Amino acid sequence: MKKFLGYGLILLLLGIVVVAVIYYPRLNLITGFAAKNMCSCVFEAERDPETVTELDNNFDPVNLSETEVDYKNFSASSTVFGLKKRTAVYNPGYGCTLLPE
Repeated sequence: MKKFLGYGLILLLLGIVVVAVIYYPRLNLITGFAAKNMCSCVFEAERDPETVTELDNNFDPVNLSETEVDYKNFSASSTVFGLKKRTAVYNPGYGCTLLPE
């Protein structure tokens, strides 16, 4: 029984490491798309952030991201589980720009 529990724990940890290695590079794309799309829709198209989340950013894997809109600084920031935060900033006359990491 202890052997089974030990092997199960090792397999679980190995699975978590494999998922992290595969998906961590994708977090840059997921959060970047979510932040830029939210910024463009809210500040250029003057849409409601809840509507953008429900209609435009509601597909795998982008729906894993959490996006916050900062109306004071004209920006939108997105993260996935608190990892890999990306920010897009609105510049009047130019549109939204995704800031480099």
